Amino acid sequence: MKTLHLKIDLTYDDETMHNGDSNIEAKGWFKKDVLLNGDLTLFSKEIGDDIGTVQVMSITTFKDES
Repeated sequence: MKTLHLKIDLTYDDETMHNGDSNIEAKGWFKKDVLLNGDLTLFSKEIGDDIGTVQVMSITTFKDES
């Protein structure tokens, strides 16, 4: 196994994931339990398969109240 260090921008549908900015509790859940729990999977449409897991090391522009 190899580890690559990537700097990425994540584009996602915030309304679908945590009701936009209107639900601070849901937004906090998304950040803590989805983004920061170390269990994200990187998937490639090109090869139609998982590439590997992603661990979020920091989030710099995600604004919330939690």
